[in-house]
Amino acid sequence: MKMGCSFLQITGIPNEQDKMWTRISFLIFTFSVLIRDSVLVTGREEVLHISPTVPVVSVGAAVELVCHTQCPNSQPNWEKTIDSAPGKITSYPLKTVLRIDKVLESYENDYKCTTKCRGKFYSKDVYLAVYSFPHNPSVELTSPNPVAGQTVTLRCSGQNLYPCHKVKVYWYRSHELLPDPEEPAVTMNDHLCNTVSHRNYTTTSKDRDLTFTCEIHLGLATAGFQSKNSSVEIHLNTGLYDVWIEPVQTVEHAGRPLSLSCGAGSSNVLTITWRKADSGSMAPSHWNISQGTRYSTLYTEKLEAGDRGVYICEISDGESHTQRQSSVEVWYGPRDVSIEGGGSARESETLVLTCQGDANPEANITWGRREAGGEQLRWNISESRGKSELRIDSLRPNDHGLYECVVENPLGTVRLEARLNVEFPVKPDLEDVILGLCVPLVSLLGIGVLIYLIRKRLFKDLTQGKPSMSEDRSSKVPPSAPTQSTPC
Repeated sequence: MKMGCSFLQITGIPNEQDKMWTRISFLIFTFSVLIRDSVLVTGREEVLHISPTVPVVSVGAAVELVCHTQCPNSQPNWEKTIDSAPGKITSYPLKTVLRIDKVLESYENDYKCTTKCRGKFYSKDVYLAVYSFPHNPSVELTSPNPVAGQTVTLRCSGQNLYPCHKVKVYWYRSHELLPDPEEPAVTMNDHLCNTVSHRNYTTTSKDRDLTFTCEIHLGLATAGFQSKNSSVEIHLNTGLYDVWIEPVQTVEHAGRPLSLSCGAGSSNVLTITWRKADSGSMAPSHWNISQGTRYSTLYTEKLEAGDRGVYICEISDGESHTQRQSSVEVWYGPRDVSIEGGGSARESETLVLTCQGDANPEANITWGRREAGGEQLRWNISESRGKSELRIDSLRPNDHGLYECVVENPLGTVRLEARLNVEFPVKPDLEDVILGLCVPLVSLLGIGVLIYLIRKRLFKDLTQGKPSMSEDRSSKVPPSAPTQSTPC
């Protein structure tokens, strides 16, 4: 009632109580106005609202950023801090929408929404985070056929990632995070990047089946988009591991020392033996073998030419067996060099000289002559591995002489010689020919003259009346008796 009475007395002379209530009402009105204005000035969250509040968008996807206000008669709008906003802006009463149909890496930035309310300007920022993570990581075991006690290597890779400056890789064994993660290797490809991480793990005899998981983090604020993972299962074999041989391949000069070593890891006692692939079950007799802890060494103080070949190291621990090979190449100068052919040959015949020898590296074989003469253009030379043949057709007198074969490689030179004698008929002089013809002619002439003289002598005796031998024989025959006729 007193309050009512006091209001009824406003037009009159106010008393002290009325003045007090007037002051209280004014203070309440002023305080309410100040509170309202302070919300507009300092409480910008109450003027502008943006959704989504933390936008994270994959490269190539679409996004809509919506900014709205509850302030009457105001029109919000989008701005980009650096450049004009990409995409399409659609304005409605008390709302504006920025739509980007295909987000690029370059669109990652702060976007600002502004409006004017009751004569004052207000703004609010939102950061658009862009990422690229198209596939789960690829995780694999790079150590084939792992065994208990072996150190295995795991590899994890991610392709076409964004952003790249905050990429992290974490490894888990089963569900346990492995300590001391390595910094992954990152390679850029335009705005995107690829990353690779390796992880070594030493197994134990208790390990049989293991699961390793690789997780890649992009370092984004939104947990749902910051990582992906993949796993690989490993089933360990018991027995040998970390099997090795040194050197795997070597080249050494004959006469020098050489050693080969091989070994392995195992929880059992090892048996290591050596053999040469082309010589049965034993190493050469001039090689020695020494045994160490989980390794063996085969060595020789002086290599021989015949030591080249493949040496096999066989390792066994009673449960499993394996072997490794080492290839040995021995270099040596020419040896077992020989030359065949030469000697005597007749004119127009064919000469064949053969020169050969063993060497490593393979020797170069050349031919030459000590004496001048001959025509090397007529030489036909054919070569095969470690052998050369010199052939000369239709020998001539000036082909005779000393022929030289040179067998040479970087480690030595050997020279061999073969002499050739070409036999040919001697042409007689004209005087010798005439003399040779005259002797038989004179002999024949003498015989003819002698016959002529004998016949002439006989003819003279006949013409002088000397009876001939036939007449003499007829005169000495007695006369025969007269014949009597028989009467008829």
